Amino acid sequence: FQAEDGIRDQPRSRGLGDVYKRQILYLAYETFTLKTKNIGAENKTSKSIFSFFRDGFLVAGLSPKALLVFATIFIQFINFNENVFAQFLILTLTWVILDFTTLVAYGFAAGKIANWLKGNPRFLNTISACVLVIIAIIVALKT
Repeated sequence: FQAEDGIRDQPRSRGLGDVYKRQILYLAYETFTLKTKNIGAENKTSKSIFSFFRDGFLVAGLSPKALLVFATIFIQFINFNENVFAQFLILTLTWVILDFTTLVAYGFAAGKIANWLKGNPRFLNTISACVLVIIAIIVALKT
């Protein structure tokens, strides 16, 4: 595309990559200078703890990832000369306990981080701007 339209023939242009780099840098500047708003309690939705567990269980249970793990990985740990149902039950319960524990830990960590970010809303803008600048630098070095 760039070779056919003659854009590389111009001595000052290095192609559409320059436009993308400028746009990324502009987004980084806009993100960094963005005015932060206080997050109030008026935006909260009321949802019961049971509904969170139900939604999480449905998402995890109907996930193709879980089915693939059970079908491809668990089969390697089952001895078909012994009681297959008991082995599968033990593996499944172990999986559920480990998955639940991990998700609860993520949930608590996310809650702590969310509370901290409410007190420091500028921090997230600064990190986002830095990531965008890094992406622009990588694009500049690759083109």
